[in-house]
Amino acid sequence: MAPARSAAAPRWPSGTWPTCWLLPASVRQARAALVAGGRSLSRDRLADRMREDGYRVSNARVGLLLRLLTSEDVAGPVDVSARRPDDAEYAACQRRGGVGDPETCRSWRQFSSGLAVRWQAARVHEMRSDPITLRLPSPLFELRDDRLERAQVRLLIKRDDLIHPEIPGNKWRKLSYNLSAATNAGHDTLLTFGGAYSNHLRATAAAGYYFGFRTIGVVRGEEHLPLNPSLEYATRRGMRLTYLDRTTYREKQSLTVIEALRREWGRFYLLPEGGSNSLALKGCAEIPEEIDATFDVICCAVGTGGTLAGIAAGLREGQRAIGFSALKGGDFLADDVARLQSEAGLASANWRIECAYHFGGFAKTTPQLQTFIDTFAERHGIVLDRVYVAKMMFGIFDMIQTGAFPAGATMVAVITG
Repeated sequence: MAPARSAAAPRWPSGTWPTCWLLPASVRQARAALVAGGRSLSRDRLADRMREDGYRVSNARVGLLLRLLTSEDVAGPVDVSARRPDDAEYAACQRRGGVGDPETCRSWRQFSSGLAVRWQAARVHEMRSDPITLRLPSPLFELRDDRLERAQVRLLIKRDDLIHPEIPGNKWRKLSYNLSAATNAGHDTLLTFGGAYSNHLRATAAAGYYFGFRTIGVVRGEEHLPLNPSLEYATRRGMRLTYLDRTTYREKQSLTVIEALRREWGRFYLLPEGGSNSLALKGCAEIPEEIDATFDVICCAVGTGGTLAGIAAGLREGQRAIGFSALKGGDFLADDVARLQSEAGLASANWRIECAYHFGGFAKTTPQLQTFIDTFAERHGIVLDRVYVAKMMFGIFDMIQTGAFPAGATMVAVITG
């Protein structure tokens, strides 16, 4: 029996569309150029050719269009008259051979006549037409402040928060190589974890929106309605939310929990909480490479340890990294950083974590910290995030004023967003 249709599900234009109607002329033009040049058709070649023709497209989006391009000769009409297929239908389609993976289907006709092409048509219909613009390398400038001048210490500010308004800072650094890995493995769904106010969930939802992935956010705790601004934003960017009680959430990395999520949601690319894994470290290791000035110490805020682990792995000989824990009792983070580096084959001894500037714990603040935030904004025109970045910046200035860094030192502070 077919799954029940939700009355609240989105509705698509009436009638049916041949698959070819979903393909822009630019795709056909790029394919014709490849054929004329005697080159075989692949996602990367098609994407490169489209970019040569002046179209700013991601490989993920071209991969989606290529599925339709290759299947159009045998595909029947694409029924978009009712609504986007629900999750039960999508999971069933995956179990029959995998969306977008014709090699595991019995035939092209089964692939194109089933729900797969219908699902892809819905995704093409809802995807953005405008490209994402990333500000890379992120801006770097020297901060002018009388406290720094008295200590004879230079402080450079790395504005990773300006990479993109919806996928800022270390969120983009951690996601970039994971998005490529997901695309190369044929995934079109990202699943990740986070708390109710998780910036990582927000960024993952935005990445899915811009790069053509379905996104699923597994939230710690029970559902509360109406949704808070963070989760409401994630849903507006297409993220589907599900919830785990706090006991189960603590076991989120276990095979039992992951398999239960796969049974519920089908095939997905798994991103860990906070986005910190070996590929995330690879992205964060690019931060020092972008700094064209000589420096001695680079600083960042620490939540899960991935940013610090990656930055330290990208340093040159003689340079050091300091992470400022946003968590009370954050000494355990040193083990997490060491583990992440070891798993990525990037172990180093050029970093440490300062745990004295948590201001009461995660997301907590004090009048002293708020005064620092207000004063910094008045002096430099930058409003610091109170959860992470403000605590790091307060710690840097406090350590400079107490003589922790010698005169003549050059430091970098990464504003991660």
